[in-house]
Amino acid sequence: MKILLVEDMPDIMADLEKFVNDSGFYFQSASSVSEALEKLSDCGFDIVISDLHLNDGSGFDNRKDCLLRYDGKYDFPHVQSIR
Repeated sequence: MKILLVEDMPDIMADLEKFVNDSGFYFQSASSVSEALEKLSDCGFDIVISDLHLNDGSGFDNRKDCLLRYDGKYDFPHVQSIR
């Protein structure tokens, strides 16, 4: 499973990365909506775990932009918002 973690607070991101890494999943991380969208254009993910409150938008913005930009290019990643 390929996971994209989107979180702008470094301490929370470190905890998420440790948990996902210890679980044996492949993951990449992004600290903003724009960075997440850039990473999504390069690699299909099975799931996106996104913070609700990001510096350049929200987890809902991230989901909406994903739907608008990438629907049909690959199976759309499931987006879960945390915090």
